[in-house]
Amino acid sequence: MIGNQDKLQEPYVESLLLEVRPSNGTDLIPIYSPGWHPASEDNMGLEYASFIDYLEATISLPSIGLTSLPALPESATAEEVKKVMDRVALLSDYKTIQFYSGYEAQPEQFICEIPLFNQPPFYIISLMVFFAGTNNTISTGKSPKTDAYEVLYLKMKTPLQGNDYISIRGSAIKRKSPKLGAFTVLYSPSQIFTVQQETTILAANISRENATIINYSNPAPGANVADYILWIKYDNDTGPGVPILPFGSVHQIDANMPYRGAVKGYSAQPTQVSVREGVRSI
Repeated sequence: MIGNQDKLQEPYVESLLLEVRPSNGTDLIPIYSPGWHPASEDNMGLEYASFIDYLEATISLPSIGLTSLPALPESATAEEVKKVMDRVALLSDYKTIQFYSGYEAQPEQFICEIPLFNQPPFYIISLMVFFAGTNNTISTGKSPKTDAYEVLYLKMKTPLQGNDYISIRGSAIKRKSPKLGAFTVLYSPSQIFTVQQETTILAANISRENATIINYSNPAPGANVADYILWIKYDNDTGPGVPILPFGSVHQIDANMPYRGAVKGYSAQPTQVSVREGVRSI
């Protein structure tokens, strides 16, 4: 789990909605997963973090006997809440829900279990205290050893029956920020020139992170547009190359299609070309 929420940028809110029914049996059910992010952003030196700031369960268990629950203050700790619920469970029917946490595609780790009761028509409890303790948020971060993110799960140790249901509602703040020690990308001024015969339009550069090539040609009315297609070729490219149409069409070299070698271009007619390169700077 990670912190430093105040240093993170570009937040947006995700809603968490989940309903557990008898058909779920004793399956392990994800409550929240930050999910995967684009590899291009990872290569740009960004990292992600998610913070659940609200998580509660609405519980209706008509399949078991009625229970009267004592009032609990909002400031009650997980230990205090569980102690009261365990005491009530000694004298009442109940079902047990379990909570787990684990990194994606890795074994889950048990957090705790709590008894649930029948208090018609339903009752609501906050789940924040069981994951976050006295903190205001539940941080779901990234494994220090892999690219996997933490996932929160629940599981019914005692299956629901009949018209029983549990509804989980919550929200999470997802943010991305520059990695500590991450590189920056410096951009050269756009180079604008005319291309016809095959020529190098972008020299090889081992530090290249991205490049943008634009065909600015604007063929006159009646001209053969195909003559103004800019064909670009990478090293050892024996075919005609990649076509970039006139009228401002763009070809992008980036993390999704990395290439750091020389780029050549040619066209049947003189073609206006703009090239801009971004290079890594530590």
